[in-house]
Amino acid sequence: MLKITDLIEEIKNPDERSFLTPGTRMHLIGAQNGGFPAFGHHIENEMGGIWMHPIKILDGFWMGLKVDGRQFEWLKQASIFRNHPFYNEHIYQAHELVITRFQLAPQETPGLIVRYILENKEDYPVLIEGDFVVRSDLRPVWYSETENIIPGKDEAWIDNDCVVVKDSDHNWFARVYAHCPHAIIEIDEQIEGYEQTYGEGVGAKWNFRTTVEPGESYVFTVHIAGSIKSEKETYETINNMKNVEKHFEHKKKHYQGILDRAAIDIPDEELAKQYAWVKCHMEWLTIDVPSVGRGLAAGIPEYPWWFGCDSAYSLAGCVPAGFHKLAEDTLDVVAEASLRKNGNGRIVHEINTFGIVGNPGNTQETSHFIRAVYDTYKWTGNREWLRSHFDEIKNGLRWLLEEMDTDKDLFPEGYGIMEILGLNGELIDTAVYTAVALENAAEMAELFGEEIQARKYKDLGEQLTKKITEEMWLEKEGLYADIRIPGKDLYPRLDDFIHQARLGNDLHLIPYYEGMKEELITNGMAESEDDTAWCFKNWVINTPLEMGLSETGSALQALKRLNGKEFTGEYGMYLSGLEQNRMMTISTAVQVNANLRYHQTDAAYQQIQNVMKTFGMYLPGSISEMSPDYGCFVQAWTSYALLSPIICGFIGIRPNAAVKEVTFEPQLPTNWERARVQKLMIGTNELDVLVERDIKSENGYSVIVHSKETGWTFHGATETCLIN
Repeated sequence: MLKITDLIEEIKNPDERSFLTPGTRMHLIGAQNGGFPAFGHHIENEMGGIWMHPIKILDGFWMGLKVDGRQFEWLKQASIFRNHPFYNEHIYQAHELVITRFQLAPQETPGLIVRYILENKEDYPVLIEGDFVVRSDLRPVWYSETENIIPGKDEAWIDNDCVVVKDSDHNWFARVYAHCPHAIIEIDEQIEGYEQTYGEGVGAKWNFRTTVEPGESYVFTVHIAGSIKSEKETYETINNMKNVEKHFEHKKKHYQGILDRAAIDIPDEELAKQYAWVKCHMEWLTIDVPSVGRGLAAGIPEYPWWFGCDSAYSLAGCVPAGFHKLAEDTLDVVAEASLRKNGNGRIVHEINTFGIVGNPGNTQETSHFIRAVYDTYKWTGNREWLRSHFDEIKNGLRWLLEEMDTDKDLFPEGYGIMEILGLNGELIDTAVYTAVALENAAEMAELFGEEIQARKYKDLGEQLTKKITEEMWLEKEGLYADIRIPGKDLYPRLDDFIHQARLGNDLHLIPYYEGMKEELITNGMAESEDDTAWCFKNWVINTPLEMGLSETGSALQALKRLNGKEFTGEYGMYLSGLEQNRMMTISTAVQVNANLRYHQTDAAYQQIQNVMKTFGMYLPGSISEMSPDYGCFVQAWTSYALLSPIICGFIGIRPNAAVKEVTFEPQLPTNWERARVQKLMIGTNELDVLVERDIKSENGYSVIVHSKETGWTFHGATETCLIN
């Protein structure tokens, strides 16, 4: 198994690209060169700094030095940025000194530890005069102003060698303690580091002086705490963080536990390494706000809050990797916000960390949520938790099939995953996930003794699946359509699409849209009121394949085209086969899982390798949301591309924890002879599964299962035994 200390990524002469010091209660977003440049669009120029959700507490911190009487210089440019899964380091050179800046967010603590180690590399003493500066910026998370949560003025004072900052209108606090005896502390609105900040906070400065002997080091440690309740809480947090080594070892052990769960042994060492990093990303993106809930955020730096559809994709990836409680907690947060905001089964799209809903929900998110709940249950076997969501699930299906299906053809209407202006109607992704949700709900209803409801859901699911495969399949294209919509509704929208293409300088799209207009007129459909399927070549046309709804012949025909150059670029699947200029890990992830559904194993493996090429291109140790290197620098749904495909695809695990059954359907890439997963959690059981090629076996594989619990049934296993 990999050790957490084996995962180290670094870059020399780093620039202003961002990094994260992860923590569930507090995290830091800064620049890899050591600065805190202003950036961000959700809160303009304010997405960086130190966040203790649902508030930001500091814009940043800076150190400047005068070494042996030379001119004062800020530490502006690190020579090395080193990223570890649970902490990071910046290395600076300053004359005789090598300076290591270390930052750690202690586990489950609303605090941050920053430590500067100033090492004298010369054979004579060095006199250091230094300034350490922080800028406060107590402000709420994005969208809070809609509930009239407006920041007041930052007020600061000195208390027991700490600088304390309070928002004048709220019980929001920051406390900063620098372990630096005899330092002179100043507070003033004009105090700042070398970078412009845009918040209306105050500055604090610690001026210190020390001599470092030859070969010795001076350690300058800073503790930062925040609270949305009381000053006392910040005081307690600071005191709790005094033992830095204890917190470091505790967090190291926690992350080692993440690596140990569902640990893989595969022939592809680079994939195994990236798999391990992506598991750590799930912890990076876990945000715990005691007043709201704990859950998996979508992405950092721009989306450090919770989503409906993002969670559905992400949890399908991370539940197999052992994040069972995180999945339940995340879905609980989404469900609670949805009930509070909508109250009719509709699942919300976006929830900030004050619990404020930014979008009441696109149509497909309700069915997507249902699928996520049931998939999580299959891994955990937690029947009580499933039951707690069943009423909401029934309400959600009622909303989809009544309120959102105005023409009663089983195709819910509205916007789906592709939030493209004008592309709303009966969308393929909504239809597919609704069919799956009905199938899942039928099994739930049967489980809870609601036989009539179970038959109803099963019949409706089968009807919708049949309609998708018949009415959304375009034989001429060999693809599924994006949307069903009458010609009379589509025709005017095409002018809007052409206008948008001109505005975006996507002139190559215009002939396609004009061709559709001409086809509508030629076929006499420009005034038609009949629902018709249309293909705009967006990536969601692979969702019938992802969910296994397509007939095999159609699926293989579509996959061949989708895996080709028309739809797939160097780093994965295009968001649009028309535009061919943007890729995301989620479009590629869905294509990976679509290939695995129809045993196109090598094609799935190739798409995984496309994603792998982007590793570290923006942040060492991470994969960006937009391929290859932009958008959020860490994104939760990457787990759907790199975690579940190995466990559920290549190793082929199909759990049903509630009845203590697991089915194995392995499919290894051509150049793999074996794959193993250890400490795989299914319900309360822990498995060690080894898959090897075996020409003597019926399906070409031997599957050896070691189980910690008795009483389980393992379908497809060739050998089973108990773990001692």
